[in-house]
Amino acid sequence: MTDMTFQKALRRGLVGIPIGVFIAYAITIVLSLFWGNGWYSPVVPALTEIMGSQIEAVALQFGLSCVMGFAFAFASCIWEIETWSLTRQTLCHFLAISLGSLPIAGVLHWADNVPGGLPGYFGFFAAGYAVIWLILTASTRRKVREVNQKLNEERDRPKP
Repeated sequence: MTDMTFQKALRRGLVGIPIGVFIAYAITIVLSLFWGNGWYSPVVPALTEIMGSQIEAVALQFGLSCVMGFAFAFASCIWEIETWSLTRQTLCHFLAISLGSLPIAGVLHWADNVPGGLPGYFGFFAAGYAVIWLILTASTRRKVREVNQKLNEERDRPKP
């Protein structure tokens, strides 16, 4: 990593914890909208059954959401390894966040509510990742073209 030290990566991971909790909370809202029949469920009912009570299920979901937020934020450091190609960064980042989220989605039974279960969830996850990656890559390439264009204009200007 260029200017990224392990300590900085850890700090970034810690910042990701509340973001992970927010995302998990948003997931429960979306799942409730589609499958809650007008009711909000803070956890998937299957998780409540397995855990024995709703509060235990919510506590597990909270803890694993913290882990997921940390893992995602920590994995973002991959983008700062300048010696790696974009392909290598993308594959490593996708693998890291997949390993950080898919087991959690399985344990929390988020995947049960997606057609095809875990493979369906993975497909949805991969498609979302691809769309976000394409949008960010196109945006970055556009910005690089603009900077290069300005640099070329400066270079081609007559010197006084």
